[in-house]
Amino acid sequence: MWGKGGWGLVFCSVLPMLSVRAEMTYFAHQGKVRTVALVGEGKPLGTGAATKIDSMGNRKFGDAWNVEFSGELNVTAAGKREFAVTSDDGGALYVDGKPVVMNDGLHGVSRKTGSADLPVGKHQVNLLYFNFTGGHQLLATVKAPGGQEVDLASACTPSGKRQDFSELRAKAFQRQAEEERKERERAAAEAQAALIKLSPPEALTRSIRHILKTKPRAYKNGRALLKQAEKFVKTMPGLLAQAEKGDPQAAQAMDAYGKLKYQALVAENPYLDFDEALVVLSDKVAVKNNWLGTHVLAPKGYKNKIARFNFRTGALADVY
Repeated sequence: MWGKGGWGLVFCSVLPMLSVRAEMTYFAHQGKVRTVALVGEGKPLGTGAATKIDSMGNRKFGDAWNVEFSGELNVTAAGKREFAVTSDDGGALYVDGKPVVMNDGLHGVSRKTGSADLPVGKHQVNLLYFNFTGGHQLLATVKAPGGQEVDLASACTPSGKRQDFSELRAKAFQRQAEEERKERERAAAEAQAALIKLSPPEALTRSIRHILKTKPRAYKNGRALLKQAEKFVKTMPGLLAQAEKGDPQAAQAMDAYGKLKYQALVAENPYLDFDEALVVLSDKVAVKNNWLGTHVLAPKGYKNKIARFNFRTGALADVY
């Protein structure tokens, strides 16, 4: 009886130790983020256990994903722990909710280090990582005083606690919205500049002069329109240069030029004795294909469609 009871006692005391594994819990999401503050955004891809830290790029998460690793680091001897995070793109490491290593942003392979004085006991560790696109890599290590650098997952046990980014996330969304606004403005300025190169002020002045010569009485505001067009001939090179730098006043001036073209060649053009015409709409203009002297649109790689355009109202109606 004593032997069976003794073995039973030993077995029960060993079993809990065997059930504790050196690993971290991961939470994966699909989607593009630009900062670790947005890790956790996107389509959930699942959760599981990681015995070693890596980018998880071999799990076919797509072109862009983000992962949070959560674990507990059991410190048996107080002292300074040294942490390192190598990532492509962004990565960050938090201990007990405080940032220890910050390797955030869009970048290639980059290594950052940090340290934390930890007392005896268990400490919550959260490792965050995202891959925006292209190449990817993630390594994370911890080093105890007088010890060797080891993989972070091998020094932790699983945890389900996530890092709280409520305040940082709100600021990140604001920055992201501002970056997207600037990108839209930049794209609009580029498209506007491409159209101006296809139809420059010099071409507009020639068209206005021709209408003034052939239908002077019917083209009532032709001379005033010509003066405005001639002014743009002088100022347009400088406006294009300023627009490339993101100057909002230059963008407004180029928008005014577009309105002048519409007024001179459409709204007040006496040759237009009809209300509608078929036009081709495209998301891009193939400038280098303009050798024919007209706006040539490539049949592939562009979102082209045919529409009815009303000259008087500016209304568009899709045809095909």
